[in-house]
Amino acid sequence: MSKVATCACGDFKVEVSGEPDLNGICYCKNCKKRTGSAFGVSAYFKRSSILNIEGNSSCYELTNPADGSHQKRFFCSRCGTTVYWEISTQAGMVGIAAGCFANNPITLSIQLLPIKN
Repeated sequence: MSKVATCACGDFKVEVSGEPDLNGICYCKNCKKRTGSAFGVSAYFKRSSILNIEGNSSCYELTNPADGSHQKRFFCSRCGTTVYWEISTQAGMVGIAAGCFANNPITLSIQLLPIKN
């Protein structure tokens, strides 16, 4: 069964198959800034689980000074919602903002991710 994560305006979508391989709640500085909240809720899927990506997106790339990890964040060019990202510490995985599955929620079995601020 596939699920679709969408941005706030609906223009940028990521379709995945199955359930996440890893869920996490992270409260590192990076996730706080990505979400504008006290933490981020992430669903990580194997890259092979990504069925389709559609819509206009932009990419912001950064290197985390705390651990040297590299990240690419893909967000809607229209509304600015970060929908998914790739991070070097999770090679072969794609992180998707769990809240973007609002129309078809995913099963969340949460694991706290280690903090490196």
